[in-house]
Amino acid sequence: MHFFRGELAPARAHFREAAGLDEDDLLASYYLVRSLEGALADTADTRALVLARAVAYTKSGEMDEEPLYYAGHIFFENGLLEAAVRCFGRCGTFLPALYMEVEVIGQADPICDVAPYIDFLLRQEALQTARGISGFLHPSTPAPADPTPSGLVRAVQDHCHAREVATALAEVRDRLRRHEAETGAPHPRLAGW
Repeated sequence: MHFFRGELAPARAHFREAAGLDEDDLLASYYLVRSLEGALADTADTRALVLARAVAYTKSGEMDEEPLYYAGHIFFENGLLEAAVRCFGRCGTFLPALYMEVEVIGQADPICDVAPYIDFLLRQEALQTARGISGFLHPSTPAPADPTPSGLVRAVQDHCHAREVATALAEVRDRLRRHEAETGAPHPRLAGW
């Protein structure tokens, strides 16, 4: 939370320690670079180390969605768009990764038709919303706060994911508005929302 409150010195200290303890913690590695950038620090060496960690993780054959998702962000931040798309695509139905996949594909190949990706994303968001899990386009009614440690961790993760996909969410919303302007009707997957 230090990072999102703009408290960059404690955020850097936390992420530096977390990334140093577990080289596979790509979340901590990603946010370490982000906190250094926020403090206008030289990030070249840290970026190279974090990028090497992301490459090593993706070559390991591991398929855990959270590290793959952050490896995708690391590749994206380093301009390696094809590698980012592969990581986000390997995250299955993990909603933040689906949003990032649409954004990165749109940047990597501007003439690529992302409509099938948006359709899949909307289908997954509808399924998640139907299970009472809040999405990004169609947030469900907030559940009561879970004061347990795991509940607090989940709330922080949800907040982080919402911030991470903000640009991708804006891109998807823009594409949905253009679809409606061109066809005169909302996207069929939005019926009933």
